[in-house]
Amino acid sequence: MGSAQWIPGTAPSGPAGLAAKAKDSQPVVAQPLYPALATRQPSLPSASASGSSLRQEDIKTDHLGNLTFIPDHPDPAPHLNAGCTDEPPGPRMNAHPPPPPQTPPTGDEPLVPPPQEPRLMTFQPPKLRSGMEYSPPEGELVTKHVFNTVSQEWTKTQQRVRIDKYPFQEGTMRSVFYMKDLARPMGGQQDWVAKISKDPSEDSDAYFHECEMQAIVQSFAEEYNKRDPPKKVVFADIAVIQCMERESTDGRPVLFTIEPYIAGPFIKYTNNYGWINPLAPRHTPQAFSHFSYELTEGKLIVVDVQGVIVKNVDCYTDPQIHSDSSLPAFGKGDLKEEGIAKFFETHCCNDVCRRLGLQHPLT
Repeated sequence: MGSAQWIPGTAPSGPAGLAAKAKDSQPVVAQPLYPALATRQPSLPSASASGSSLRQEDIKTDHLGNLTFIPDHPDPAPHLNAGCTDEPPGPRMNAHPPPPPQTPPTGDEPLVPPPQEPRLMTFQPPKLRSGMEYSPPEGELVTKHVFNTVSQEWTKTQQRVRIDKYPFQEGTMRSVFYMKDLARPMGGQQDWVAKISKDPSEDSDAYFHECEMQAIVQSFAEEYNKRDPPKKVVFADIAVIQCMERESTDGRPVLFTIEPYIAGPFIKYTNNYGWINPLAPRHTPQAFSHFSYELTEGKLIVVDVQGVIVKNVDCYTDPQIHSDSSLPAFGKGDLKEEGIAKFFETHCCNDVCRRLGLQHPLT
């Protein structure tokens, strides 16, 4: 059986030189940066349908499996509802802070960083020009950029959002804020999160590259779900916003990536250097990574799998791609062939891998 040509799309990015023109808050115009990523889709056997299926009445997704809305969760930030004048909470405590940025380990085993001491999350994005440290009751104006993987085009709209004063979570590189999307109906559909780099010198293109990477991974999830695995995989929808009423001290545009708020225990299953969470020994996260490698005939692999389980569906966010040397790097976390090799050094094929007909490259 021959394999079909498959093109997940042109990678998006903001144009070069955005920072130099940002002082007057002209809208960032997203332009394609990477060439179209062409891969070959191998002929994988389709398993018979069994187990759980993606229930559209419980989780709303688009045609690519992008997570667009999860209902039935308490309001995480009522002080951000439109018109509310309540003061936002002060800095929140992070009981398990992330480790500082690291280079790849040099030993034979993946490096597990030592636990960090609890600390307050005090990082704040640039203030509004009014001097406010969080969005006013009527919201702040933003330009929202959304990438369509079918048309391979960006669309942009203007709307109002409310972003919190202090983060409620953080990673090694970014701080995460509650956000209300005031363009959506009142209720759970307004609950989103906004993520901004802790590095004030972060290049503007990095935000668009992240959307590119997740758009590609969303396409992999669509292909994965076509094989009727025991558990479906969906990825949070992602977009970029430019805050038109804020500016940084050096004139850079103030950008966030945004995605729907997902309620529930957040679990990190793997990292980008072969580590597997010993407290969460599940099949689906690693099988999905293995599938992405075989789907692209070894050109790419999705790692750093993390997220929550909602209605028996794996809902992931913030993935990382490792790519071979023939492709542009997918951000700072793309460790190229070394990262791909490290995944398979610790990966043992499980029942889901075997059900999908996946073959371990080291056997």
